[in-house]
Amino acid sequence: MRLAAVFQDGMVLQHGKKVPVWGWAAPGEQICISIAGQKVCGVAGDSGYFMLWLEPLEVCRDTDMVITGEGALLHIHHVAIGEVWLAGGQSNMEFYMRYDKDFRKGGDYSNKNIRFYDVPEIAYEGQDKDRDYSLFGFWRPCDMDNIQYYSAVAWAFADKIEDYLNIPIGIIGCNWGGTRAVCWMDETFAKQYAKPWLDDYEAGLKAIPDMDAYIKAYKSDSFNDRTHPFDNPLSDKLSYGVSPEEQARLLREVFPGDSAAAIVIGPCHEWRPCGLYHTMLEKVMPYGIRGFLWYQGEGDADHSDIYGQVLEGVIRCWRQGWKAELPFILTQLAPFDEMYDPSAAAYPALRKCQDEICDRMSGVYCTSIGDLGSRHDIHPKEKRPVGQRMALLALHYVYGMELLCECPKAMGCHLKDQTIWVDFRDGDGLYIRDDQRPPVELFGEEGQKIATGDYEISVQKDCLVIRLIKSYPIKRLEFACTPYHEVNVYNGAGLPVKPFSLDVSEKKIM
Repeated sequence: MRLAAVFQDGMVLQHGKKVPVWGWAAPGEQICISIAGQKVCGVAGDSGYFMLWLEPLEVCRDTDMVITGEGALLHIHHVAIGEVWLAGGQSNMEFYMRYDKDFRKGGDYSNKNIRFYDVPEIAYEGQDKDRDYSLFGFWRPCDMDNIQYYSAVAWAFADKIEDYLNIPIGIIGCNWGGTRAVCWMDETFAKQYAKPWLDDYEAGLKAIPDMDAYIKAYKSDSFNDRTHPFDNPLSDKLSYGVSPEEQARLLREVFPGDSAAAIVIGPCHEWRPCGLYHTMLEKVMPYGIRGFLWYQGEGDADHSDIYGQVLEGVIRCWRQGWKAELPFILTQLAPFDEMYDPSAAAYPALRKCQDEICDRMSGVYCTSIGDLGSRHDIHPKEKRPVGQRMALLALHYVYGMELLCECPKAMGCHLKDQTIWVDFRDGDGLYIRDDQRPPVELFGEEGQKIATGDYEISVQKDCLVIRLIKSYPIKRLEFACTPYHEVNVYNGAGLPVKPFSLDVSEKKIM
């Protein structure tokens, strides 16, 4: 008898809803599961696969689960019952606590109520036999020996939730740096929502002259070994943060010449469409969870025009996999300068898609981190506020707490007496931090940019107010619509205004 890998000592089970437990046994074998005074039994199918459902469980910090078969017994110790979330995306979600700005300052981050399961980063079926994955694929306690492996964003989320709920929190990390959203959906959804990515992949396959040689080279390349992340000096240097010049030099060592052309995405590569859906996400589906956390988008810069529909495909695919309309909480991309990576030119469009998805789909929420970017670093080192802001959305929308959780969102503006008034939803207590000028740009009727010295910016009555010093016909107002910016306008909860672009009208628009 064998259970799915995620069922191990120290795991956290979701409370308050039915929980599936699945695995493999002999065909026809009777399986019984006992936990917290509850017992359920069933029979393995013809293939040996079984899935049994536990009735909703009460919160518990330490109990055991016993699974019995015909002559077999599995005893899982130190099981907690609380809240479980799955944290998905690419490198900024994967970003280890080891590299976090606050963590590196020192202090004790231990918390007996938090546990973390990191899905092994397996790019192709059988890779777990080719590499030593002993550092991953088990439930880690939140102590100082293990926390460096936690996703920094997911830890901050869990820490905030636990602080409010005071119950066990489990995080399942299922993420991989550089991945496109299409990597995390199945073929049916990819064909419907992400066909340009499939077309790119098929064209790339035709350009590989010797597929057997490619596969052999990929499997033997130590750079593709994701099992001991802190033993890779390049990853350490890039993650700790180096100058743009040093970063470029290090990357040239790995990808001589054109780095984009050097990456060949073949049938073993982690960036191939639908690959990680099967080799990672499916391995923990449909483990009982409360919802999803998502930090991704940088990898979709090549097709930013369709990112909104691709993101919708991910959400629908995951919800179908869990057979529930689970909440989906995401964050917009952090500011980043296209001078250091041309792909950042697509970030404004990607951020717009990330914001607009919340208006199109129920149970989808988005926070903003326009004040937390790093001009030359695609991996900003301050992750705690990111996870905390995502947690505020969960605390309000999922757990029903009355608190201001949304970043201010511009709902319209009007021009009166050479003054533009911008109205916000969730703009209560709006203020401008420090003396820095907010990232506002005005454009005239011919699209020309208005000199910043020709208008003043202030806040009045929870509105952003732009007073024109000179009389201009203004057509459009943009806020934080550049790849890199520094947002310093917040609501009373300390949440930054989201990027927006508005046509300026003489009439008030709401």
